[in-house]
Amino acid sequence: MSKRRSGLKNDQRAYYCCPHPRPQICNPITISLTDIATVIGGSYHLNGDTTIQSCEILEFEYGIELVIYPYKLINRGTINNTGVINNVSNSNGIINKGIINQNGIGSILNYNGGIIDNTGGTIDNTSGFINNTNGAIYLGDGSCGIIGTITSGGTISGNLPSDTCP
Repeated sequence: MSKRRSGLKNDQRAYYCCPHPRPQICNPITISLTDIATVIGGSYHLNGDTTIQSCEILEFEYGIELVIYPYKLINRGTINNTGVINNVSNSNGIINKGIINQNGIGSILNYNGGIIDNTGGTIDNTSGFINNTNGAIYLGDGSCGIIGTITSGGTISGNLPSDTCP
């Protein structure tokens, strides 16, 4: 086994042995909607295709709406939603590989052609609401990645999530 340096400055240098690198330490960073979106007509609209990284947490509150149009939202971190995520039809959709917490009064509107790829992700809809009327939520079937989950003590209306790949 050979040792490789990480390339960090001397006082931050880390060593790891191949083929198993040392686990990455995550120091969570909270980001706000103003970091990724602009207010238009009272709602926040994505500024462009956006990725929430694995150590990032996006939080927004009751009464706040995040509109996903015409861009794509990729979540690898955590979204704590007590507002509304509005995945407008004809958007490039939501790809969730992380966690979306819908505890409380949070809701996801994914109707009229909206697409959510939750393959490998978790949507905790313990007491939230998901409107999936004429939308599609893909959980995967194992061939396209880890099967995603939706925990639900909340409500899902419209189409049931599908155990298929996007």
